[in-house]
Amino acid sequence: MSTGGHQRESASDAAAIHPSLSVKPPKSFDFSKFEEWLRWVKRFERYRVISGLSKLKGALQVNALLYAMDGVRRYLYKLYL
Repeated sequence: MSTGGHQRESASDAAAIHPSLSVKPPKSFDFSKFEEWLRWVKRFERYRVISGLSKLKGALQVNALLYAMDGVRRYLYKLYL
């Protein structure tokens, strides 16, 4: 992809170029900041591709998402107590 004379790597390009790249999942989503949801989801999608998670079975992907969304538990705890 060209951006003003500079080339940007897509997430899939990065995975192909750096197959042994070790990346951490995004920080837990802060559910008190709903306006950041779309940005967080895009970051998680990039993580899925670069880490190779997107090639794994659905159950593993769902559990990785729930793990990365750990903030849900804390948010609900605060909301209902």
